[in-house]
Amino acid sequence: MDLLIIGDPHAHPDYDNKRFTALGKYILKTKPDIIVCLGDFADMPSLSSYDKGTKGFEGRRYKRMLMLL
Repeated sequence: MDLLIIGDPHAHPDYDNKRFTALGKYILKTKPDIIVCLGDFADMPSLSSYDKGTKGFEGRRYKRMLMLL
């Protein structure tokens, strides 16, 4: 059985997400039986309360993240 494990890919609207194109090509080429994503697929900074109330928190929108998916 071929297993592909993807650890914390962190899709984000402000980062280069071309690695997902490369990952898709790799998956098509190798055809693993099972693909496991260990979590944190999307960063979702608009849903984080870590820096809520600070200037860095302003302007975050959940909608921008959905456009990546």
